[in-house]
Amino acid sequence: MNIPNANSDVMVQCLQGVSLGFTTRELVGGYVYSQSYTQLHYTRKNMIQDAIDACILLKLLDERGTLLNLNNNIRVSNWDDDTKRVIFRKYLQDFQPYIVYHSFMDMNDSSDIAARRMSILLNLSTSIEGEYNVLAKWGLFAGTLIEQSGIISISPDIKTQTIAVASPTIANLIASMDSEMAARSFVLQFLGQDAFDFVESDVQNDLARALTLSVSEPENAVVCIGRALEDHLKLIANARNIQLVDHNGNDITSIGPIISKLRHHRVIAKHQGNILRGLEVFTCTELLRGLNAWRNMPVHGRDSEADMRWSLGTEVALVGTFQLLLSIRSTYHYVVMHRILY
Repeated sequence: MNIPNANSDVMVQCLQGVSLGFTTRELVGGYVYSQSYTQLHYTRKNMIQDAIDACILLKLLDERGTLLNLNNNIRVSNWDDDTKRVIFRKYLQDFQPYIVYHSFMDMNDSSDIAARRMSILLNLSTSIEGEYNVLAKWGLFAGTLIEQSGIISISPDIKTQTIAVASPTIANLIASMDSEMAARSFVLQFLGQDAFDFVESDVQNDLARALTLSVSEPENAVVCIGRALEDHLKLIANARNIQLVDHNGNDITSIGPIISKLRHHRVIAKHQGNILRGLEVFTCTELLRGLNAWRNMPVHGRDSEADMRWSLGTEVALVGTFQLLLSIRSTYHYVVMHRILY
């Protein structure tokens, strides 16, 4: 992989141009600089090419033949500065090299060292380095990073002594959950790079959302857990070439029968099967209804350190999320690495 040294402001201008019907690289260049592409200086042409390549890498755009298309999930009528930053941040936080880079910074690496280590870990064809490397610039534009006296660091809104470093109080835990970027960083550190890479991007997204929603919307966090669990089990089956069909040749789609199929073929260990069945029960409809009721019940007094009430719904959602994370890490090592954990 090669990460283009693209200017984030030019990138979002390219997005706006594509959304307005400028659907080739040449037309986009003409839109950004209000000048025919053939008349642009070569440095500006290179900036356009790098910006479009970076947008494709971040899945903001896709290119079919010579035509550029905006990601179908991006629907914007007013391209003001705040909207541009929000869209850019959303897709930057899904970009694996940035998640890894951010995670190293979260462990107190400098921007330069974090970028170098990320490049080594992901075997980038062109090493990313320097305090003001391209990922640092993108993070500054997105607002996940800040700059003070020439030093790049994680924004205080995100850097709240995340769980992977230390969370001695419930206040720290909840603060960590408030940021999707912090949650993604935690998921990566908790699972480890290999297991994180193994799970699909949709599962990564659901795990991060489950953490961030556990405090504010625990019932929706449980929906993410159930969806991630089902997709992970299907991935495990695929990794061991297990066909998820019953004796009549019908597709098996429910979590319980999938677990039974995996156990029948001894793809997962007995203790893993039991844990996963517990997760299956956890994500059932009855419990979802119960979570909504629990969340509105003043079941706890104030925590002496956090000085706040912590709903039972939040507790249950967090426990389920951590149980799923442990299960994913355990099944990955058992099924893929052939090692027994826990």
